[in-house]
Amino acid sequence: MPAAKPHRHPAPKHRANTLRVRAALVFGLALSAGLSGVSFWAAQPASAQRNVSSEFVPTFSTSTRVKQQMERLERLASQKLWDEWLTTYQGLVDDPSDAVIERDAEFLIGVRYTAHQQLAAMPAAVRTRYRARFDLDARKLFDKASAEGDAVKVREVYSRYRFSSYGPRALLWMADRALDEGRPELARVAYGRIVKDPGVSVSTLLRYALASEGAGHPAEARSALERVKREFAAQPVQLAGQATSGGAAADRLLKEMRKEALGTGTGPRWTRFGGEGQRRMSSKLPLTGGLTKLWELPYSTSAESAGTPGRFTVNSPGSRTRFSFLSFPVLAEGQLWLQGPRSLTRMDLSAGKAMWDRQGADFVLLREEVPTAVAQPTRFGGSSRSSLRVIQAAPTLDGKRLVTRLPLASPEGSGFQTFPQDFGIAVHDATTGAMLWRRVAGGDPRGVFWNSPAVEANMIFTGYWSEKGGIWEYTAVALDAATGETLWSTYLGAGSDPFSGTDGSPAVVKDGVVWIESTLYTLNALDLLSGEVRLIYRYDPSRRSMPRGGGFDSGGSLSNEPFSLTAAGSGPIVFCPRWGLDVVALDPTKGTLLWSSPKGFGTPNSGVVFGVDAKQVYVAGEHLQSISLENGAPGWTWEPSGSGSAGGIGFPALAGDQIFTLTDGKLVVRSTADGKEVTSVDLSASLGDQPGYATLTVSEGLLLVATRDRLVAFGPK
Repeated sequence: MPAAKPHRHPAPKHRANTLRVRAALVFGLALSAGLSGVSFWAAQPASAQRNVSSEFVPTFSTSTRVKQQMERLERLASQKLWDEWLTTYQGLVDDPSDAVIERDAEFLIGVRYTAHQQLAAMPAAVRTRYRARFDLDARKLFDKASAEGDAVKVREVYSRYRFSSYGPRALLWMADRALDEGRPELARVAYGRIVKDPGVSVSTLLRYALASEGAGHPAEARSALERVKREFAAQPVQLAGQATSGGAAADRLLKEMRKEALGTGTGPRWTRFGGEGQRRMSSKLPLTGGLTKLWELPYSTSAESAGTPGRFTVNSPGSRTRFSFLSFPVLAEGQLWLQGPRSLTRMDLSAGKAMWDRQGADFVLLREEVPTAVAQPTRFGGSSRSSLRVIQAAPTLDGKRLVTRLPLASPEGSGFQTFPQDFGIAVHDATTGAMLWRRVAGGDPRGVFWNSPAVEANMIFTGYWSEKGGIWEYTAVALDAATGETLWSTYLGAGSDPFSGTDGSPAVVKDGVVWIESTLYTLNALDLLSGEVRLIYRYDPSRRSMPRGGGFDSGGSLSNEPFSLTAAGSGPIVFCPRWGLDVVALDPTKGTLLWSSPKGFGTPNSGVVFGVDAKQVYVAGEHLQSISLENGAPGWTWEPSGSGSAGGIGFPALAGDQIFTLTDGKLVVRSTADGKEVTSVDLSASLGDQPGYATLTVSEGLLLVATRDRLVAFGPK
């Protein structure tokens, strides 16, 4: 059946004439995880998008040959020529190029994932014939990989020989190893695919329950244990080294299950940019008596104080951006971690004192980190503009690890004195500040990490770009959080726009799928276990007109837009393209566009999603606006009346049913229901009249304002 027609709400009248109708959708896609499933090849509704006259030229990993091979699969299936079908299928899934094909004007789909879905839907006799032909090859690879404990090769067995007798064994190997290594979410996803097999064992179901509970999914854990009681109540099992029955083991685990979700702990917690997926914070901040400054922490920004070469200014933003430095702190159990342009600091919230401060050597690009094939570090533009490189910092607190994207300077004597010259992914001990490991992207030519890292299941998800003759290639990667080892990498294509001066928003993980923004103006859905491409949503970038010298400049490099939340709560995936015109909602199961809604007015590409609740999406740019989460209908809009160009409304905080904004040194609190002002507090005595673009974090009894040069903490008077 065709999917329901997505809602596309019209632009304001002054832009209504820019609408155009794109081609009808050709293919549908089932994105649900599992060892089996159906690939839907149904006609989809037409879509409307604004004509934005972009000169961007994307190149994805596809070709006429790949398209012909996919069409050949369809033809061979209709003729029931199964041996030829299986040969063609295996050739496609063996292809290491991460190939995709166009589904319609807005979406591409992964060839390997789609081919797997097709074989899963074939008659059982076809899969039996497949095993007869390819089990030997799969066995050789699996035996070697498992004997060597090579997780990358085991993952290859799962990717290439999923429907052999060794595909499920590879999946179980990954699940067991993930649980034993303390990656409950990864184990939950893997076990969740295994337990769909009717031949699942009782021990696998019990481990699935443990993984689900450990990953913070108690309902899923209880469901698995109830299944054990129904189907394996009398079967002998081992639990904690003791012989028991399946029913008794399930009862014991049900009794011992924690009543609270994993990671709740005492005190306020805000451990990652997106929070629990919607960037919705605590609302317990009494304002009736006003606010008082508790303490402030200036950033360490000078080369001399940090012991690193290079220039960097945070006094004023570059001519093409609203900010020069943007920081998003994290906190837990009375402690706060903050990244500055050249520093990482752990603070005691009550005392307002630094417990440790990392500078200096952390921020120098070590010569041994430079690949031998690369003679010099990558430069970000010409020397006249390198010092205006703006940076955003959004570390993640993952247990005892602090994970961040670290700006790096060139070594002394390298001849490069601008900052930063590169970015590394770094992991520090959150308690002591000791660096556990760091790495640069490497490659030939040298890659540069673009996305702020996101952490899930002890895996770090990010992406990097590399420049080849004026073309910018993008690759998504998953790194082991303990070692920095690459677990998988996925090439996603190349484009003509220079992204060297911008930062990528953090990825999110939902139901075994990694959703990550790329430099190709896309949002990519990648399999958590294997990295294979499931879906790519693409949009047209707007005409990049940016304020400059009292007018607008449509050429040159892209401006660095603030990070935008890719919301992955209980509803749809909400994505706000930072260089596009619309906010969109995607169905994460069917891979379809639910609705598309314009950001509103002002600079065309102005606006990021800063929060989502059960009813609305909230967008901030040169104004605030709400959008219906259900259908994308525009809601209320508010524009500040002051000198917004000096910092606008900053990066607001969604806290409960209120939105906290900062404009002209004044904290303005607005209702999420109608956008009307609830209260305001003048903070200019502490921040100045023009603090610039700032980020706000609201915790219980605490307001954190991160400006371009310091972090200021406020509490109730």
